[in-house]
Amino acid sequence: IGTRRFRALADEMTETASARDRDVLSAVRQAWLEAYYWQQAQRLVLETRPFFNDLAEITRSLYAVGRRNQQDVLRAELELSRLDDRLIETSRQEQQARAALSQWIGTAALRPIAVKLPDWGQLPARDDLALGLASHPLLRAADAQVAAQAASVDLAGEQSRPGWAVDLGYSYREGMLPNGDSRSDFISLSVTVDLPFLGRKDRQDRELAAALAERRAATNAKQHLARQLTSQLAAEYSRWLEVDHRLSVYENRILPQTAEQAQAALAAYQSDAGDFSDVMRSYIDDLNTRLDHSRLQVERARSHAVLANLGGLSL
Repeated sequence: IGTRRFRALADEMTETASARDRDVLSAVRQAWLEAYYWQQAQRLVLETRPFFNDLAEITRSLYAVGRRNQQDVLRAELELSRLDDRLIETSRQEQQARAALSQWIGTAALRPIAVKLPDWGQLPARDDLALGLASHPLLRAADAQVAAQAASVDLAGEQSRPGWAVDLGYSYREGMLPNGDSRSDFISLSVTVDLPFLGRKDRQDRELAAALAERRAATNAKQHLARQLTSQLAAEYSRWLEVDHRLSVYENRILPQTAEQAQAALAAYQSDAGDFSDVMRSYIDDLNTRLDHSRLQVERARSHAVLANLGGLSL
């Protein structure tokens, strides 16, 4: 029984280490995704800067021929300066994200980051992920703890039972009796039973009760952990579905609409049919929309990584 308990405790340690490995891998993925986002944000701002620079040139040209006032020129230059400030901020955020990543992978965090997210594809159905959750290392560790406590109960139960023994013996006797006959051999049978001393029995009963309580606690802890992980999986899966739906809306409607709006506002301004403030708002909105789209892509990948940890998916 003692060997069974120690084996269960060894299994618990092994499974706990496996769970820790999963958590570390998930943390590395989260840190990498954050660094990826800020690199993408900096790229998007850099790609947008020439358009804002062109806007500033257009306003200067129109102002030079008297078609626009100086306020448009100042507004264009202000937004260009704000864009440069954004470049500084995105660069700072990227460096911070790389520093956070370096806590896990060291100087490898300084290597170039991929320009595309991993192609993780679609998720399995939630029920399939739930099946994978059943073999999560944390739950297997909880199973091992329950097995160890069950062995402790068995051991305490054995110690609470009175010990007994049966001894059967055969004796050969030499010599003669007074009447000249040979002495007879004999067979002996003895039974030994421990006396149930009151103090010892009370102590053994307390040990058994304690072992039973620890087994109940281990069982309850496992059930609570299972409910907690199941709830986490359900919430994360719902979040993944929501983000995936929002990405579809962005890619099919919002991104094209903001791009068309920016182009239309610029065309109206160049033909003296629109205000420069509308142009700036449209181009800023287009940039913010693309940044939001990139963030949603990263958030979907984050959610996928969490679900992969819970459901045991290999990425």
